[in-house]
Amino acid sequence: MLPLAAQAEEKRRVDTAIWDRVDTKAISGDRILFKGQELLLENLTCPDPSETEGRDAKALMNTFLRRAGYFECELVELPDNRLRGSCTVAERRGLKGKNLSTGMVQSGLCHAGDRTKGSKA
Repeated sequence: MLPLAAQAEEKRRVDTAIWDRVDTKAISGDRILFKGQELLLENLTCPDPSETEGRDAKALMNTFLRRAGYFECELVELPDNRLRGSCTVAERRGLKGKNLSTGMVQSGLCHAGDRTKGSKA
């Protein structure tokens, strides 16, 4: 993760999305397809989806996205056209304001902290 001073200089924007299986869905527990672009969730690291725990994390993220339905993300566009950001549930079923990364950490399947979020692995 970038130092706080560097993060402050990044151009951040807020965008909203609705879960829809095509343009917005989980790629893994810590990455989602956000309106057709890969979004790396800040402060979240989950196992690879090739592992059982990683598949469970991906399924849980899809459940979170589907249940939330409508969410908003504070985004930064990376040089490789991916996005990095933090997403919260916008409004639905008493979940308003819940952070997706926090929910994944609370599940025990993932942990807080970024791995190589700024570069393609």
